[in-house]
Amino acid sequence: MKILKTLSITAFFAFMSLGCLNAQDLAEAVDLYNSGIKAFQDSQFAQAINDVEKALQMLTSIEDDEQAASLKTNCENIIPQLYLSQAKQQVNTKQFAEALQTLDKAKELAEKYNNDEVLIFVEDLMPQVYIAKGGAEIEAGNVEGGIAEYRKALELNKTNSTIYLRIGLAQRANNEDDAVATFDQIIAMDGAKTDDVGTAKKQAATIFLKRAAAAQPAKQWSVVYENAKKATGYDNANMQAFRLLGLSTIELKKWREAVEACETVLNADPSAKDKNTLIYRLATAYENLNNKSKACSYYKQIVGDANFKAFAEGKVRSLCQ
Repeated sequence: MKILKTLSITAFFAFMSLGCLNAQDLAEAVDLYNSGIKAFQDSQFAQAINDVEKALQMLTSIEDDEQAASLKTNCENIIPQLYLSQAKQQVNTKQFAEALQTLDKAKELAEKYNNDEVLIFVEDLMPQVYIAKGGAEIEAGNVEGGIAEYRKALELNKTNSTIYLRIGLAQRANNEDDAVATFDQIIAMDGAKTDDVGTAKKQAATIFLKRAAAAQPAKQWSVVYENAKKATGYDNANMQAFRLLGLSTIELKKWREAVEACETVLNADPSAKDKNTLIYRLATAYENLNNKSKACSYYKQIVGDANFKAFAEGKVRSLCQ
């Protein structure tokens, strides 16, 4: 009996001591939690994470206490958000490698604590970090490194036409053929953003226009024609490409295409500075198509131009009687 009584008294004091310890731990955990929330509000995310995680560790050891259980739930809810906020801060300060590691941690804890909201934000932010990192690499002159980062973003969002566009724009610096292939992907992509498709078309057109213009001084008319035609195929509002197409088709005696190209420019800009040159080309094309009526109409329009006067008057006399 004495032994039993002694054990009972010992258990009683042990219970009382445990209760005191729990109360102390809970008070300290509350202080840490409040300190973490204050640090969070002050954007001191590393300190916030440290304090709240310490509070959670202490609360995990406290059993059968409603206040401790409630505070533990709060800690589990906010910790993934703290890591997400820290990652955003790291992105803003261009600490991209650190941001990616922090996002991985945020994802891990969001999955552990069933925080779907943070998971959504992490999935949205992750490709943006790779995009920002890629942009920084390109600004530093590392084009290939930047493209590699964009491709990492693309792995996380394979249907994002804007990422493809960034890749294509970067590729232009070193490999225009690769850039055109990427622009073609955007143009053919289901669900691509309208603006991205429009930009891709204009960028591809510019590449081929540049090639056509480069071939003109050497009078490589087949090269001019091939590239100008591609340029107009991508961008039917690119009048400079239509001008080069008109010139090359005249030189290559592709009369019907010459008519289409020159009339496209005139219709788009009836008061173009090179209007009379375009009219001359149209007159020549129609004459070679045996359409005397059209040819005469155009020749008559340029008889007052000193550059074409003598030639045009001769054509009017021979064709338009």
